Amino acid sequence: MKLASPAAAVGLAAIVSRLLGYARDVLVANLLGAGPMAEALLAALRAPNALRRTLGEGGLNAALTPIYLRLRMQEGHVHAAAFARTTLILATLALGILGALLALSAGVVIHLSAPGLESRPQDFDLARWWFVLMTPFISVATLASIAAAFLNAERRYVIAALAPAIVNAALVGAYLAIPHVASTPQTMGALMALSLSIGGLLQLGLVLWPLMPALRQAANGLQPGVMAGIGKALRLGAPALVATASFQIIGVVASAIASQEPAALAWFYYADRLFQLPLSLAGVVIGSVVLTELGANRVNASETPAPPGNDMLDHALVSALAIGLPAAAALFVLAEPIIRTLFGRGAFSSSDVSGTSLALMAMAPGLPAGVVARVLLQELLVREKALASAACGIAGITVTALTAVLLTPHWGVSGAGAAVAAGLWAQCLAIASILTSRNWWRPSRAIARPVLVQTLATAIMTAALILAGSGPLLAHASGVRRLTALLLLCAAGGAIYGAIIWIGGGGLPGSGFRKQRAGCQRLLRRNRT
Repeated sequence: MKLASPAAAVGLAAIVSRLLGYARDVLVANLLGAGPMAEALLAALRAPNALRRTLGEGGLNAALTPIYLRLRMQEGHVHAAAFARTTLILATLALGILGALLALSAGVVIHLSAPGLESRPQDFDLARWWFVLMTPFISVATLASIAAAFLNAERRYVIAALAPAIVNAALVGAYLAIPHVASTPQTMGALMALSLSIGGLLQLGLVLWPLMPALRQAANGLQPGVMAGIGKALRLGAPALVATASFQIIGVVASAIASQEPAALAWFYYADRLFQLPLSLAGVVIGSVVLTELGANRVNASETPAPPGNDMLDHALVSALAIGLPAAAALFVLAEPIIRTLFGRGAFSSSDVSGTSLALMAMAPGLPAGVVARVLLQELLVREKALASAACGIAGITVTALTAVLLTPHWGVSGAGAAVAAGLWAQCLAIASILTSRNWWRPSRAIARPVLVQTLATAIMTAALILAGSGPLLAHASGVRRLTALLLLCAAGGAIYGAIIWIGGGGLPGSGFRKQRAGCQRLLRRNRT
């Protein structure tokens, strides 16, 4: 199965979902700015958001998809459906208990995610109460992710990817209505927290509905191999979840260390949200489409020096870099105009724009490492090397913590952003070293040309953005004119990058101008004959 069509569909759904998520952030920034109320809400949101991103980007696919595929291919659809049904029932019971425990330990969660709030008891209490209102979301979002993993295993990628977009659209509507029914920031924050839990229930319903026919047809009682599959999923699931969650934990750790300074928590949050767009886009596609296709190829394969699906991994790597390289350059060069255009109004001051921009610029160099790590991680996960995957994630988290402790006292929120970049590079190098040392993956010569072309295209695009971004329109315009100028600038940069990629063959290996020209020549010869 070719990756292009499902990846494009999933990617489009992910983009829509992330853009709607930014609309929610813009509303929060306009209503609460970056002051104490905003920091309390964002501290409460930190853990649920990290979990939502991890699960939405395939955090449980690595444990569930290969087992489901093996049961379906070797035992039939009935066994696979029985495995899905039993897993959902047991997960519902476990997650109900987990939600209650999290609500009871809300103070500990806020202490870990934003220790700087403890010096402000009133804000700390608000964050703790708002987190209690969000705890149902954690349970239902995890159940929705389990159901989405089974949808992905059936290659119903678009349905699973569209559900978060629909939920985000509903939340945007709720956030627009909240100012009309709440008069104080405290009430606004409580309603925002409660609406997140309601949105989680909506998402669960959307992904469960397509599975219901298969779940109802599953035979009553336990099929042979189902409980063994669930036991294996539990053994693989915890370390695999650590590995995929590490991309979010890296940000949580850096944010917690940065929270010691006033407003730094809010600055880091808004910068991280922009940083996560390309990283999450790559994660959604890779964690659903690529993992499923690799898993299907591995069902009957053994660990050989030249494993099936290696070409697919190379293709995914080139495609991920095609997102990561230009996105990193654009976020670094255009950080200030982007932040000012999106958030620079209402309670969000000029100093907030400056602090958020510096954090985003410091994070940007880590983006290519993040997308490459996400691709290479799939090879470890599909080989069921979950402990090695978790070790790489822990290495990235450790480097992030050490770097943040060293840099934040001197660079402030920029030091926390640089720590994120350092952690992602450490994790990427750790995964690559394991794969190459065990001869599970070697970068083929075919990807050298596309990567070089992508690097050249990124450099040319960056130079064009620097020249155009220094113009008077973007520097002095405001409102709609600034937004229009920024969109035109981004479109022009994307066009430059895309043109060079197409001419030089910087897409998938073997693509490019020469291949297109050869195809046109063959078509013309057939038409003449």
